[in-house]
Amino acid sequence: MKLSRYNFLRQYDDATIFFNPLTCALAVVDENFLRVIDDVKNNSYVEENYDAKLIADMKSSGCLIEDGVDELERLEFYRNLAKYDMTNFGLTIAPTLDCNFRCKYCFETHPKGKMSSETQAALIKFVESRIKRAKIFSVTWYGGEPLLAKEIIWSLSEKFLELCKKFSIDYNAFIITNASLLEDSDVELFKKYKISGAQITIDGVKEVHDSRRRAITGESTFDRLIDRVNLLLNSGSSVVVRINIDKENIARVDELLDVLAERINKREELKIDFGQVSPFTDICKSIESDCYNNAQFADVMLPLYEKVFERGFTVNKMTAYP
Repeated sequence: MKLSRYNFLRQYDDATIFFNPLTCALAVVDENFLRVIDDVKNNSYVEENYDAKLIADMKSSGCLIEDGVDELERLEFYRNLAKYDMTNFGLTIAPTLDCNFRCKYCFETHPKGKMSSETQAALIKFVESRIKRAKIFSVTWYGGEPLLAKEIIWSLSEKFLELCKKFSIDYNAFIITNASLLEDSDVELFKKYKISGAQITIDGVKEVHDSRRRAITGESTFDRLIDRVNLLLNSGSSVVVRINIDKENIARVDELLDVLAERINKREELKIDFGQVSPFTDICKSIESDCYNNAQFADVMLPLYEKVFERGFTVNKMTAYP
């Protein structure tokens, strides 16, 4: 028996946290767990000396592995499985890269124009060639601001649903949007085209958000977005409010959570997600001094998640998990 090369232990307050990224196992562990690790390191491991359930848990978590296991080969297997397994087929589609916001940290250049009819036809042909082997087809609508091209979203969605019906495949969709262009009438179209959830970014209380995520017209967007979040939640859609974090707005995230707790109708159904602002391209290099590095960002996240739970919200587990 040997230890996985992917074991990580971290002290947090009085707790020791174990994480293995190969298996995604995460746990608060005790001294018995740590004693087994020490014994394996010191070549004094005798399995009969420990609690059977503890050893079973350590094996299933990937912490303990058989001597003959090559984890690099296993990792390569997982990579190829993800690369070639078409059971779950997913696409991120940008019907336009244009945007009606001018966020101060945005890395995009906002070229005018929308997806051409030729590209749409090629996309439909590509999807048809791929989904025959799939069981689930998932689409994430992205941009720019995708709702600047609603007619393309509706048209492509119609085609995707026809293909999924033809091949007996489940279909679902999600949209990443600033939500300013979302009209009440769009809610029924979301249902029709199986757009079951949305991510909407709100970066702080009104004055903070409006200074960071300006409409191209210069108008305030904060109150409109709160209203759109409620519209979607009331319609049964899932909503993730994304808060992009840097040194400039971190001090007032508490206030935003209080405002959301007060103004969101279905608080328990709202998920909160924190994003790390990073200077990805030369376009956003001017904000580099305001950005956290990865280690700093990890340190500020734990207290923020605690504040989210205190107010009765949930978190987006896909990004909150290590």
